Amino acid sequence: NTGLPNFFLFEDRLQMAINMEKDKPQSEMAKMAVVALSIDNIDAFEALQIEDVLYKKLAYQLALVLDKRCTVARGLKYPFWFLLSVGADEASLEDSVSKIREILDAGLSDDFNKYDLEYSLGIAVFPVSAPSAKKLVQLTIQAVEQAKQDGNNVVRL
Repeated sequence: NTGLPNFFLFEDRLQMAINMEKDKPQSEMAKMAVVALSIDNIDAFEALQIEDVLYKKLAYQLALVLDKRCTVARGLKYPFWFLLSVGADEASLEDSVSKIREILDAGLSDDFNKYDLEYSLGIAVFPVSAPSAKKLVQLTIQAVEQAKQDGNNVVRL
């Protein structure tokens, strides 16, 4: 158990945040990003039976470095989902994604070994990419799959 909210709570928080913004003129809507993280080499961790340790360590590290206003959750299709607030200049999104990538690029260590992580991140931004929670999640999944297919670490739709 990572201690993180599950995906259903994540979806609920996302829908609530969007509902609060929908009555505003588009120029006044707060931007928010949905980010999904796929650990592409998870099979190696499963073979060693350490995927739970991996998820716990990542959850702890991610929760420490990201803004307290963001939601980090365990996912269904991918192990981690993020709901991030995005400023008008999107610098906060770039900063958050950079922090996530730093943790992933550093890999994880236990007392004896260092483990490299292969990952893909997908990003969709409300209201720029999509006007609804369901569509944002779908686009985020599409972005992760495109990142995997293209060999890029990050794809934003």
